[in-house]
Amino acid sequence: MIERTLPTGTVTFLMSDIERSTHLVQEVGPAAFTDILDRHNDVLRRAFGEHGGTERGTQGDSFLVMFTEAPAAVAAAVEVQRGLASVSWPQDVPVRVRIGIHTGVGTLGGDDYVGIDVHRVARICAASHGGQVLVSESTHSLAAHDLPAGASLRRLGEYKLRDLSQPERLSQLVIEGLPSDFPPISTGRASAGNLPGRFAAVIGREEALRDLEALVADRRLVTLTGPGGIGKTSLALELAHRSASTYPDGAWFVPLDALADASLVGSAIASSLGLVEAPGQSGLERLEDFLHDRTVLVVLDNFEHLMPAAPTVARILEASPGLTVIATSRAPLHIAAEQEYPVPPLQPPDERAPDDAANAAVRVFIDRARRVRPGYAPSGDEAAAIGEICRRLDGLPLGIQLAASRVSLLPARSIAARLAEELPLPGAGATDAPRRQQSLDLAIAWSEQLLDESARQLMARLSVFRGGFRLEEASVVGLDPEQGGDVLDGLSVLVDQSLVQPIPGPEAPRYRLLEPIRAYATRRLAAGDEQEAVERRHAHAYRDLAEAAAPHLPGRGQRTWLDRIDAERDNLRAAITWAVEHHDLETALRLGAAMWRFWQLRGHLQEGRNSMTRILAMPGAEEPTTLRVRALEALGGLLYWGADLPGADVSYHAQLELARSIGDVRGEADALFNLGHTQFLTERDNEAADRLAEDAERLYRQLGDERSLARLHWTVINRRMEQGEPHVEAEMQAALHRFEELGDDWYTAMASGTLAWIAFAEGNLHDGLRWCLDSVSRHHAMGDVASPTIALRYIAIIFQDLGRPEAAAAVGAAYESLCSRYGVQPPAFFEELTPALGRRVLDDTLASHPEAAARGAAMSLDETIDLIDRVASELLAPQE
Repeated sequence: MIERTLPTGTVTFLMSDIERSTHLVQEVGPAAFTDILDRHNDVLRRAFGEHGGTERGTQGDSFLVMFTEAPAAVAAAVEVQRGLASVSWPQDVPVRVRIGIHTGVGTLGGDDYVGIDVHRVARICAASHGGQVLVSESTHSLAAHDLPAGASLRRLGEYKLRDLSQPERLSQLVIEGLPSDFPPISTGRASAGNLPGRFAAVIGREEALRDLEALVADRRLVTLTGPGGIGKTSLALELAHRSASTYPDGAWFVPLDALADASLVGSAIASSLGLVEAPGQSGLERLEDFLHDRTVLVVLDNFEHLMPAAPTVARILEASPGLTVIATSRAPLHIAAEQEYPVPPLQPPDERAPDDAANAAVRVFIDRARRVRPGYAPSGDEAAAIGEICRRLDGLPLGIQLAASRVSLLPARSIAARLAEELPLPGAGATDAPRRQQSLDLAIAWSEQLLDESARQLMARLSVFRGGFRLEEASVVGLDPEQGGDVLDGLSVLVDQSLVQPIPGPEAPRYRLLEPIRAYATRRLAAGDEQEAVERRHAHAYRDLAEAAAPHLPGRGQRTWLDRIDAERDNLRAAITWAVEHHDLETALRLGAAMWRFWQLRGHLQEGRNSMTRILAMPGAEEPTTLRVRALEALGGLLYWGADLPGADVSYHAQLELARSIGDVRGEADALFNLGHTQFLTERDNEAADRLAEDAERLYRQLGDERSLARLHWTVINRRMEQGEPHVEAEMQAALHRFEELGDDWYTAMASGTLAWIAFAEGNLHDGLRWCLDSVSRHHAMGDVASPTIALRYIAIIFQDLGRPEAAAAVGAAYESLCSRYGVQPPAFFEELTPALGRRVLDDTLASHPEAAARGAAMSLDETIDLIDRVASELLAPQE
């Protein structure tokens, strides 16, 4: 008997129904269908009851059942499908049931569930086919490691579900002995891209959007121009959302407001598209290679301060015939492909009808006011005052929204009166600023004057941040260290007054100032006497963050730290620029030394090399210090991973010479370790490499550095393997166990990879595949994309040799596609290690299995690794 108390909290919802049940009634008749329904209900209720399901009730042939554990819901679905497959149905008609499963929050409103999660499971069920079970990403993550025997989960990708704004990543439950090949699921594949969601309706812009949609369909660069606060970004994003479906390779948003260097625009676009630099290629060159045969929409937001990069946009458009760009800027880019669209302000209501509730500017005011005063419905004098506010602010949406956010404190007529008092007299004020800009500054200034002095001061200090900030750094930068206090109080006030916006995200809260407000606050900071002190605190805060992250790169917890640094990349750039321009050599050297692994692991090698070159060219940087030793090592590492081995060798030799001259034992040991790599790879001098390793080992023992000793031993074993020395497998396995004891995740993954190459070289494909999968999964868990992508080619060849040509074609095509996206390629010496494997080709397999290859080319790295895991588990399963 199923218990009727509905669970709350984290709940896994299962919804099912019979495919084409109406047609089935007509085919078999009411009496037979009643018999079918009874048998169907018996099978489902038995399965749900055995696995602890709580039935909310049925509607016709549809069930909604709740489980407190995701694995129980999945197990029930397996039992349902197996049970239905064993039933003898009246008139031998096929009865197929579709099932959707989703884990979310079970919130009761009265005696039933409320909230989006019930709707989501219904949409997942509706997207499936008869006999198919689809599960959401949340269910997949909770149930994947506790599946019933004979069941597995196959990722299908990200899909848009009807009436739901956020797409869902769906997986199919594959049940041994039952059909697993179904038509494409009954919903649209989610568009690629990174467009921010719609946070508010775009009011009063329908005519502009119709005009812009026609322009975007006809022109490849459309630039929305106008003053700050006129709504260019909101309009561009709405236009991108409406146009996204016509761009199969994605619609992408590239915020440029935090970027100070025009030469980095190409890299910024590449980074937003998820691309990383390839050795010997800049971010711009990677971008051109990636885009040349793709159909993509890119939104470049806030371009006005980067006008020297306009030729870069022209170059990308010329090299990428399928690319369309929407730009927002206070001025046009002035390139041949451009179509400018001046964004007009919202038309305020006429003075003769000041209470026109249908007016777009008035609607914007009321919409924003209702966020702080639900149910706000002005009339009479209050409605007329709103019209006056909109006229005084020249119809600028941002100014109107700032004013509207005050209705929780003041009636609209008081807001209008205060704005009127602050208007400059005829002939007064700055004559070189456009009136609309004066109006926006007026709205911001008036909002600022409602704050107390500490909140005004905090807003000015927060203007030094680029691309947003966390509370932790705001506490350092926003507070005078001699005064102390709690930044959260002031930040809460600024958020309440719409001067600071929270940035949605899964991690710790982040905040930002809208660009017009940040520009205003920057001017206020510059007008005072604390700008240099605040900027110094900012640079030092991000120096400390980079140094906190550095010990974790590479290693355990790497993914979290990489994501943290990635989110603060614009602030870190600003910190480096400030340190260089203000001759703070210590901060610059410390930042460069701490940042180099991030630049390497996230594919920003060119940016890293440029930054290190600027830092090492600073006056005084040539002085013999331990900081210079670390900076030379950073530059060497960036050159090494960028395939400039001779350059890296020069930098490491300089590191060694300097470290020895100042008695820096740590720097000397690390330089010897580094030179062991470059000397062997450039000179193929094994004896010299051995001497370097012996010297490094002596110093690491002196330092008591067990981790570096283990890493050094790994390099020596690798070098012996590369020289063809037999019987190194046992030593490498011992090295792997040592890395595990030390908690050195990165080198544990590297050792697994080496064991794979040893097995491949000996012709043992099964052991090689096992070790390769272990290495790939470890690297992938740490957020590394390059190492797993490189391994795909060899896994595809193994699948081909072990009789799985379709899987080989899919993985081989994914390898080519992902190499293009991430800009990676196998090092040349890989093929020297295993010539029998490395030089094999997949051309015939790819050509003979075009459908599998097409699927593979469209797969993400996550989806490819899921496929490899499934195929490998079958190949490596014990044979009966």
